[in-house]
Amino acid sequence: MHGMFTRIGRIAAIIGFASALAACQSGYRSHARNVDTAFSDGEYRTAASIAEAGANQRANDRSERVIYNLEAARTAQVAGDPATSRKYYDAVYEDISPYLNTKAEATVTEAVVTTAVNQAMATYKATPGERVMASSLNAVNCLAMGDRDAARVELNRANNWQQDSNNRYAKQMREAQDEALKEGMKQGLDDAMNDGVPDYLEDNYRNLQTLRGYANYQNPFTNHLRAVYYLACGVDATDLGIARNNFLQAFKLNPAAGSAIKPDLRFLDSASLDRVSEPASR
Repeated sequence: MHGMFTRIGRIAAIIGFASALAACQSGYRSHARNVDTAFSDGEYRTAASIAEAGANQRANDRSERVIYNLEAARTAQVAGDPATSRKYYDAVYEDISPYLNTKAEATVTEAVVTTAVNQAMATYKATPGERVMASSLNAVNCLAMGDRDAARVELNRANNWQQDSNNRYAKQMREAQDEALKEGMKQGLDDAMNDGVPDYLEDNYRNLQTLRGYANYQNPFTNHLRAVYYLACGVDATDLGIARNNFLQAFKLNPAAGSAIKPDLRFLDSASLDRVSEPASR
């Protein structure tokens, strides 16, 4: 009997926890609407003020403060306040850094809750893309504030997030893609595609062929920014090699940007390394 009551108590606690998180999710949606409205009206400082107030109110809420801090960081940056933006991006990194390479993404409690209710109930840890961009955009803040050493750290973190995401999810993505292809063949989608795309679909989706997916969680913005940084601030041949590799990766991901990338690649290929100073600490 005691065991039954214990189990009932645990279930009740989980349901209560899920209900509280659902209310928090609803609160964020309302908060986000207010931020978006101000942002859409061009009131960037107002949007930043609303976002910052929300982040401060959620400072002790581990389940949602990452998303509030991301909002505060992004809006402050657009409003021209890199110092405030940097503060909130730093707070984001402090919360998500344990998940870089080492820590599992979900605790047992969260797994139970999200299975019993829905995925929205989990502690928000930022998506892989958000993790990459948080460090990338924080590097922009650091550069705006004249802190080149900190910018280097942030750009390397962005690169680490890209590698971490690929290590975590590449296998699952390949398996999901293979399964989708098998299911599509079962449903006869292969034959349907050979018959051509219906006119009513082609009218709406004719531009899809020009769009490119980014492989391995790579982001051309991040790679290009990292390349420019290491080209401008590099201290030795290794740094220039990092610049070149990132320019190549950015071009591979976004060939349309070739006119902006190729001149820098040509410069790196022809530049004399004699002009580079003695190696310094990274």
